[in-house]
Amino acid sequence: MVVTLYDSVASEYQYFYWTFTDLHHTFQTTSYFSFNIYEGKTLLKTEPVLIWNSPTAGEYEIKVSCYNDINGSHSYYSGNVLYDDYITEYYVWSYHNQNYFMDIEYMFSEYLQYTPLFRSPNELRAGSDHYRMADFCIINDTINDIADNLKALYCKSYGTEVSLSDQKFADFILAFVNICYTYPPNSNMPDYYEYGQIEYWAYPMETIYHTMGDCEDTAILCSNLFKACGFDSAIIVLPGHAISAVSLDNFTESYVNPSCRVSPFYQIVNDKTYYGCETTLVDSSYGVGYISSSYVIDEYEILQSEELLKGNYRFYPLSFLNE
Repeated sequence: MVVTLYDSVASEYQYFYWTFTDLHHTFQTTSYFSFNIYEGKTLLKTEPVLIWNSPTAGEYEIKVSCYNDINGSHSYYSGNVLYDDYITEYYVWSYHNQNYFMDIEYMFSEYLQYTPLFRSPNELRAGSDHYRMADFCIINDTINDIADNLKALYCKSYGTEVSLSDQKFADFILAFVNICYTYPPNSNMPDYYEYGQIEYWAYPMETIYHTMGDCEDTAILCSNLFKACGFDSAIIVLPGHAISAVSLDNFTESYVNPSCRVSPFYQIVNDKTYYGCETTLVDSSYGVGYISSSYVIDEYEILQSEELLKGNYRFYPLSFLNE
């Protein structure tokens, strides 16, 4: 890709200060354990030409400040470039002493459908109306592609006759989300780090694109993957937290290291039992049916849906999707 100034403009100047900004970069960057606002890349040249040998799919703003005296007055020009191409996400993770590899390919324009161009406060994304959580649950081609790959990998490891509707496969999906999608580095202000807002609910494609997200973002993504893999699923909003949930016909308690400080969690709604799923772990130390003890209002479980619907807890099933 080559960006040039008109000869009539370029001939009047000697120095050209180029700024190249990825409009969909995370709002902050990490450097030596500090967080800085992303401001793009800059380059000072004596030629009015910017050459990009290996363009990457994305949307970019290109600015150039033109000088005769580098410390003097200058003229300023800018423009946006959209380069739509395939993006490949490479996933590598380990689960139950086996290594897994997955490549997912999608067009940048598919991601672009779900994200605003300008980082301005967005009421829909602010997380104030919990009932709108389901608006962010959209199963598209990329979600289905990830789901199909997870099924294929699971069958390859455990046999073609293995069940794809039980707790073990649900654990496998949950482990993939926990291991392959990270929490933003700025743990105190995760949405600000990623999107420049104190609170921001992300569509699954945004979480896939950035390969990171806070509890709401990864809960939405995980619930979509459960649904795409054939499970009934839900999102549960707790005070200060959000989790995914998956409906299972049978559940077996698994060993969880006591140091994890977790509790069993399930919710019965319309004769279906949904098991809570933490999606912000760094590993698969505990699976489906266990969440942090600090979010459980009863010592063991929440059984009455009225407590969720009328209190501070909110339950949002995804069963309506793709039906």
